[in-house]
Amino acid sequence: SIASTLNNIGDIYYEQSNYNKALEYLFQSLKIKEEINDKRLMASSYHNIANVYLDMKIFDLAKEYELNCISLRTALEEFWELGISYNTLGLIYSDEKSYDRAITEFNQAIKCSVNEGDSINIAKVYSSLSQAYFGKGNYPLSENYELRAIAIQQAHDDFKGLGVSYNHLGNIYLEQDNS
Repeated sequence: SIASTLNNIGDIYYEQSNYNKALEYLFQSLKIKEEINDKRLMASSYHNIANVYLDMKIFDLAKEYELNCISLRTALEEFWELGISYNTLGLIYSDEKSYDRAITEFNQAIKCSVNEGDSINIAKVYSSLSQAYFGKGNYPLSENYELRAIAIQQAHDDFKGLGVSYNHLGNIYLEQDNS
């Protein structure tokens, strides 16, 4: 469909960090999805737009679009996707250094992901929790969550996730040595 094609073009621009172009295409896609009132596809667009705004550090808009996404996904009972959305919302709060609120959202993501048996997202959320606790200066808890993420990533041969987690773990150990 045209909406999917526009969304895919927006994703390509997003991956290239060309955020304004990404938003241009993602909003065109969203408009078509709204015209046909496809709430599932609208939720996906809201999530994609939120991710762009998150990377642009425009947190108010990132939250607005992710909350719209969560509202639709809740109504549609798309629990697997809700785990991903709550993780994104947590990342927004974490980037704002609102770590306690981020942790609340990450825990909500864990609940959704556990209920859906989504191990890969659980690992991502554990890594997100690790970063929030790192931001709070709680290095033992940060290490604990990162090690949990690594165990899941190893079981699933998630090499990209492992690279990110080992980098995080190294940062935790550096901070512990410096404190």
